[in-house]
Amino acid sequence: MGRRGFLSLQQIRKLADDCDASLQASAFRYTRFTPEPHLAVVSEDESVLYYFVSDEARAIGFGYLGNREIPERSPTQKAIAHTFPTIEEGATQTELWFSERQARAELWEEAIRLGSSNRVITLLSWQKYNTH
Repeated sequence: MGRRGFLSLQQIRKLADDCDASLQASAFRYTRFTPEPHLAVVSEDESVLYYFVSDEARAIGFGYLGNREIPERSPTQKAIAHTFPTIEEGATQTELWFSERQARAELWEEAIRLGSSNRVITLLSWQKYNTH
């Protein structure tokens, strides 16, 4: 994965299909090995169940996802509303997902329902990072 550079949710989904792996496992593996700040979050019924953090996200102070509820009007909340897997995406801010931090960042959020369950996988990728 490292040689592929940044991967979108759609690209991770294709990689999962190519490797005959689940989307969730592929997203977690990508998050583990990407050199980019990145999180993969699994939620159910608008509550965070668990998440994986890239080493780079942890290094810049975003290793702990403080908020346990899905932000209102977020791509993740929109994905929850679908009855079939449809990718929802859009810009978001770290303040919506993380507990209070001095650092702030602009994020790109991508989310999709996992099959017919009430679970959604969300990818959070850093667009810009600001230490103030």
